[in-house]
Amino acid sequence: MILLFFPVLLAGCATDAGLSSAMMPLLRCQSIPPDAHTYDKIIGGREVGFYDPDQQNVVQIKIRRGSRDSICTASLIRDRVLLTAAHCVKDADEINAFFVTSEGCPVNSRQKITISEKEVLIHPEFDGSPQSFADLALVKLNSDAPKDQLRLKLVGTGDEFSDEFLLLGFGITDEKSKDAEVLRRVLKPKAEISVREKIVVIDQRPGSGFCRGDSGAPLLAMVWTEPKILAINSATVGTAENNECHTMSVAMNAQHFAPWLTQHADDLDRKGWLARLRSSIGL
Repeated sequence: MILLFFPVLLAGCATDAGLSSAMMPLLRCQSIPPDAHTYDKIIGGREVGFYDPDQQNVVQIKIRRGSRDSICTASLIRDRVLLTAAHCVKDADEINAFFVTSEGCPVNSRQKITISEKEVLIHPEFDGSPQSFADLALVKLNSDAPKDQLRLKLVGTGDEFSDEFLLLGFGITDEKSKDAEVLRRVLKPKAEISVREKIVVIDQRPGSGFCRGDSGAPLLAMVWTEPKILAINSATVGTAENNECHTMSVAMNAQHFAPWLTQHADDLDRKGWLARLRSSIGL
């Protein structure tokens, strides 16, 4: 079998040209009924509504290399640190993270805000090939993420979790679709999840799982009532492009890589804390 990595090309976005800066904060805040969303696949799942709590579990990131744009999914694990796949952000010219938040908006409304990256740390064992099984990266942001964005923890060695796992991502719904950038979710039973030393293999033959644009997305396990990261999606596995999302996907086992992730996430976050302290005292 072959591991396939496919970036997702994005269409151009509308601009806010002609709007006064004073109007922008209000215009960015949107009030949408909680049920005003449609149901679709992730593959095999459903769309996450604007007010759904799962919006606070993941982050969409857009990556630019030269004139080419792609998207991936990430998780916030510290105030200024995202966890995603290394192949998403390695050698990127620009990385922007998009958060859905109610901060600064009237009651019952939310906005999407953008925070750019300041530093990227790639796992030292990742050599650019899928066989390295260290497809992990930490992205330090240049400012704090919104307070209502969930800071996810990794599954601990002694944690007991439920028999269902939550997949969240901004990718397409099948191999031929061009419908990325919408957050979708799917629940996978324990029977379709195989935990190994460095990786977690997800069986997608029953018709649900990750696809392109979901690289870096978390595979979440419920530990009591708290979602924690069991694995970080790396790639879909298939013999051809027409079945790559309907065969299997491979994710990096967060428990195996926890020492590296925890140490370096703390180091990056500490730099951000020190920068805020220096700024507050005028240094």
